[in-house]
Amino acid sequence: MTAEPPLESYLEIVDPRYVHTFSRVIQPVLVHADTYVDILTATADGLQALAGHAGETQGAQRWLVIAQVVDADGGTRPGVTVDAEVADPRGPVAQICYSDETNDLPCRAGGTGSDGRAWLFDVPATSSLSITAIDRDGSHATSFPITAGPGVVFTPVPPSS
Repeated sequence: MTAEPPLESYLEIVDPRYVHTFSRVIQPVLVHADTYVDILTATADGLQALAGHAGETQGAQRWLVIAQVVDADGGTRPGVTVDAEVADPRGPVAQICYSDETNDLPCRAGGTGSDGRAWLFDVPATSSLSITAIDRDGSHATSFPITAGPGVVFTPVPPSS
């Protein structure tokens, strides 16, 4: 197989039964390879229940962002601490936790597990959400706008170029 420049796209789900959902795709393109993408969506009540299960709060008009730290080949990066900041009003995302290895749901402290996922709860609308992570191989980063919620975003956090 040969690698091409990374594919950068998104899948969007707009259905009145669920909160607004985006699944961002940033991964290498391999010639003659199929790509599978997981999409998590929830009802507004389901989003509140997930936050409650995780011991976090989730405002009714806010977003849940699931950030998956990946390497250049799209593999997950365990043991990484993730930071996030919103642009306006500038400030950190305060509620970040990681998948519990026993059930792949949030929340535990420390760093990413084998799935490479960080769960960012209660993210407000902003012109730019910046997510960064540093591991032994360098930094990973991504940024994108967040519209008025509620909603769910799944996004990879690839190596910085």
